[in-house]
Amino acid sequence: MRLAIIALAISAAITSTAAAQGDGPVIIPDRIQQLATEFPVAERLHINWANASLEDIGRYIGLLSAVNEVANSIAAKNERKTASDDDYRAAFSVFCFWPVNKPPLAEPYWNQAAAAFGSEKVRAALGSSVGPLAVALPAMIKDGNASDEVLKKWPQTRADI
Repeated sequence: MRLAIIALAISAAITSTAAAQGDGPVIIPDRIQQLATEFPVAERLHINWANASLEDIGRYIGLLSAVNEVANSIAAKNERKTASDDDYRAAFSVFCFWPVNKPPLAEPYWNQAAAAFGSEKVRAALGSSVGPLAVALPAMIKDGNASDEVLKKWPQTRADI
C-alpha cells in the first residue's frame, strides 16, 4: 500500500512539473503513438526493439514529440483546437515518414528535432517553422490526393530544397 502511495505521489509530481515548467518532458498523445505504428518510424531510425538502447528509445520518443508539436501547430494554423489524424499525418509527412518510403529516407535534422521532448525552445522553433504547404496538407489528406501531391511537389533530395 505504501509503495502505491509513493508511486502515485511521484507520478503527480512529475505531471505537475511537466505542466509547470517550460523545459521538461511533454506528454505524447496515444493517438500519435498508434499512428506511428503505420509508418516505418523505428525502421527509419534503425531501431530494433528487441535490443533497443536508452538512446534509441530517446530518439524515438523525441521524434514523436517533434511530430506532435508540428501537428499541433498545423491544427492551430487551421483554427482547430486539437490535432486530428490528418494533422498528425501531415506532420509525419513533414518529417518524411509519410507516404511510406517517401524519399529522402533519413534526415540529418531528426536528431536535433528529437530534443523537442524536453526542450521548450525546440518545440517553439518547430511550431513556428510550419509553413503554408504543411498547413494545407491535412485537407489534401482528407481528399485522398495528398500522397500524389507530396511525391510530386515536395523535395525528394537535399538538392531539391
